[in-house]
Amino acid sequence: MKGKRLLSMVFFLALCLCGCGGKSNGLFSADERREYDQLHIITYEEGRGIGYYTEEEKVINELFEKLDEVSVRKAEEWSPELVTYPIYAIVATYNEEESIIPEYFCGYWSNGYYIAADGSAFHFSYDFSKLTDRFTFSGTTEDISIVDMPMSGMLVSDAFGWKKEFLTEAAPVNVVSGLTTQVVELTDKGLTITYEHQGEIGVEFGPEEYVLEVKLDGTWYELPPERVWRTDKGQWHEIIPAEQGTECLDLSVYGDLPKGCYRYVTEAANVRSCIVEFMLP
Repeated sequence: MKGKRLLSMVFFLALCLCGCGGKSNGLFSADERREYDQLHIITYEEGRGIGYYTEEEKVINELFEKLDEVSVRKAEEWSPELVTYPIYAIVATYNEEESIIPEYFCGYWSNGYYIAADGSAFHFSYDFSKLTDRFTFSGTTEDISIVDMPMSGMLVSDAFGWKKEFLTEAAPVNVVSGLTTQVVELTDKGLTITYEHQGEIGVEFGPEEYVLEVKLDGTWYELPPERVWRTDKGQWHEIIPAEQGTECLDLSVYGDLPKGCYRYVTEAANVRSCIVEFMLP
């Protein structure tokens, strides 16, 4: 009699477990994410990437649920040197009311590892290339640069300097005629320049539309910020003809920069202009 009761209890527990579904890995579970309004999957390989995006709530939830079922374990041995092509990034955004800066969930996968936004690494056995086949996306974005990849700041450098194979070659820049600049102070947070403009056309620059670039073996490359997005902490400024003055340029979002030759490039009205070129010792 006791044996039958025991068997019945085992059978009941088995049914309960079968009905509970797969165990959550906690990285993509519903309790850990907001109600996101947009999802991007970015595939990056050999210097350029392609992005797939959707705003369909059903697709976003199903994709997260699928990833949440993957068995994971902490990868204490992981370091950026283990990153190989292709790299898959996942970004989901959510805009708070009256906020112009999106909140986000992000992470990336490479070489069997998933790296969370806080830098934690996990063994993650899943074929990310199948996501774009298994789920329907609204559209694609071509020719994505490394600077558009989330968390890419930790991918492109190590203790020995910049990893050129992961950087995107920079587009040509416009030299502003009549503009002369000089670095008067350089710190780990930024640089202060003096400028004098004797040209005929003004040039705009600001906290959002600029990039930092590095010169490696005679070629300029775009650099991604250390954080996911730059935030608007400053004001736009236009250097007009016959103007001179001083300007502080923020570099803090790029983290610790290796020594080398850099340039600060502003992007306004689809025109890339070099504001200043400088050396970090």
